[in-house]
Amino acid sequence: MDSLVTPNQPNLDPVIYPSHLAQTTSPISQSRDPPEGISAETEVPSIGPGKRKGAQIALGSTSVSTRHLPTIPNVPETPTNIATSSTVDGGNALEESSSRRKRAGTRSERPHLQSNTESKGYRTSSKSSSVNSKPLEPRLPASKEVVRAPASLMYFSPMSFYGRPPNQALRAHTGTLVDDRIWVIGGVDKQSCWRGVAWFDTESYMWSTIETQGERFPPLRAHTTTLVGDKLFIFGGGDGPSYSNDVWILDTTTHCFSRPVFKSDMPLPPPRRAHTTVLYRQWLVVFGGGNGQAALNDVWALDISDPTNLSWEEWKTRGDIPQKKGYHTANLIGHKMIVFGGSDGHASFADVHVLDLQTRIWTLVNTYTKHNRLSHTSTQVGSYLFVMGGHNGQSYAQDVLLLNLVNLEWETKIPQGVHPPGRGYHVALLHDARIFISGGYNGDTVFDDFWVLDLSASAYLPQVTTFEVDETTHSVNKSQ
Repeated sequence: MDSLVTPNQPNLDPVIYPSHLAQTTSPISQSRDPPEGISAETEVPSIGPGKRKGAQIALGSTSVSTRHLPTIPNVPETPTNIATSSTVDGGNALEESSSRRKRAGTRSERPHLQSNTESKGYRTSSKSSSVNSKPLEPRLPASKEVVRAPASLMYFSPMSFYGRPPNQALRAHTGTLVDDRIWVIGGVDKQSCWRGVAWFDTESYMWSTIETQGERFPPLRAHTTTLVGDKLFIFGGGDGPSYSNDVWILDTTTHCFSRPVFKSDMPLPPPRRAHTTVLYRQWLVVFGGGNGQAALNDVWALDISDPTNLSWEEWKTRGDIPQKKGYHTANLIGHKMIVFGGSDGHASFADVHVLDLQTRIWTLVNTYTKHNRLSHTSTQVGSYLFVMGGHNGQSYAQDVLLLNLVNLEWETKIPQGVHPPGRGYHVALLHDARIFISGGYNGDTVFDDFWVLDLSASAYLPQVTTFEVDETTHSVNKSQ
């Protein structure tokens, strides 16, 4: 059985290091002095619990406004000539972050100014000047004569930040969005494992290190962190060669750590790291990982309905049970958990499995194309999973893969801008039409940089707002 530990590099997380692995380095994000009025030591106030977004990101709206349009004299604002807004409702997707982002028009929606100032209006065509009795109307986006501007593409860019990052470089850490802040816990560089907690404010671009209270938190890597209300539940991980099955709880309002104690006769999951955890109803559902000796494919659920009496239960599943693996990803879509990729320590996998958490039946999805990945990230954006980075069996990938959750097929998109170097063991989080990427490792360098994939004007924003994953129509027929 595999230990999910690389030979000759026992202190490193990566599983596969081919001798021909591409060695790429990253431009280091420059830490800048704070702008005037902002102190590097000043803690950015937190948004109150009433505004907490948590793990569920509500679908917002995109608006088009007449704010950027010149005044149109003598033209009444009727439904045929005013800019309108469109609102999409439902599902986990993008939220319009603040008033600074709303009501931004595109150039194709702006009327073309009349060059002849004597007409005091807008021409609909070159023939409109010959009409002397009818009022001139603005050229509308729906007009056949208006050439529509192409939809903007996704755009990568490196970020500069203020303050000091939690460590010079991190991999196998966790990042969890709480309000407008990304809470970073644990991780490791090339020498040592970090036991600290920090947050990155996505509005001010400020790093702050958190002084925690309560029990002393151990150094961890390859653990999971899940937001439940205003508390972060941390499970598994460790500093090697042994790993943990402890549960830690960090209160994000008091910054106090606690560790629940379980009854001696209660079943407990084996220690592990490189696993996944999703929140489903009152359970934290844990799948797979490795314990330092072997890879795992079991499913455990932590019942958190009673905060004073947490309890573990192993869920027996059936169907197309995945092979034992770690360094995969898992996303909860409704009552189904989508598991992609991973490794048993010998190879990287390309399989997509769906676990129905109501029936506890696994289904192997038959995708037309295959993409091997381990140590990647998978971020839900509407009806897509954005898979970024990871090892493909040959090198650390730079591409962005999209798994369409409606037809369960892969799409590949090429963002514009400056691409981050290929990496794995990083963090990627969606917040207000931006995916933030932090840290990671490429087999040679542990990164301390920060990148943003901007989706705000992208053609790939959610257009399917209500959908259900139907893996049964795409399952592998094993009888063939």
